[in-house]
Amino acid sequence: MIKLINAKKSYQNGSVTTDAINNLNLEIFKDEYIAIMGTSGSGKSTLLNVLGGMDVLSSGQYLFEGKDITNLKGKKLDLFRKKNIGFVFQNFALLDQYTVYENVELPLISQKVSVGKRKKIINDILVKLQIEDLKNKRAKEISGGQQQRCAIARAMATGAPIILADEPTGSLDSKTTKEIMDVFDQVHKEGKTIIMVTHDEEVAKRAQRIIRLEDGIIVSD
Repeated sequence: MIKLINAKKSYQNGSVTTDAINNLNLEIFKDEYIAIMGTSGSGKSTLLNVLGGMDVLSSGQYLFEGKDITNLKGKKLDLFRKKNIGFVFQNFALLDQYTVYENVELPLISQKVSVGKRKKIINDILVKLQIEDLKNKRAKEISGGQQQRCAIARAMATGAPIILADEPTGSLDSKTTKEIMDVFDQVHKEGKTIIMVTHDEEVAKRAQRIIRLEDGIIVSD
């Protein structure tokens, strides 16, 4: 499904070049559940951003379902993300003044899905994630765990096959973390490929595969 070949991402700060990921080779298969771990600065968030098309490689190749997307830019890269990737973030990245329903609706509006179809998709997902009773509440009025369920619902709304999650339980207490990880387990069982950055060993144990990074390279897989 995904293949990185000699992938390198460097950042320039004045005369100093930092290799966030360096000659990295990685293959991810459909329906996998992967945790990416590493200390701060190990390159894990950069890797996630590259996989999600939020950042482009400095060198190397990115193949998606056999197609080379390394040099996609602009509208083509945006279309790739919309079609294939759902994002879940530690800080939820919801619009506080919007309702739960409206937050989940945003990517569907972007894809110009009809009103009737949007309504069915959103209501079905909210029921599945057990937040249908919150759909008319503003994001700022619900708990952190409920906000993360809303963020997961938004990531699922377009039907994208891959969910990328960056420290999705990082700001949650232990009880809520377990509840959210149960949701991710459910989402994976329904056929989504999940790639999750986490610093929490207990969270990582939920995954089928743990990839550990140090200094931008894979040290165990």
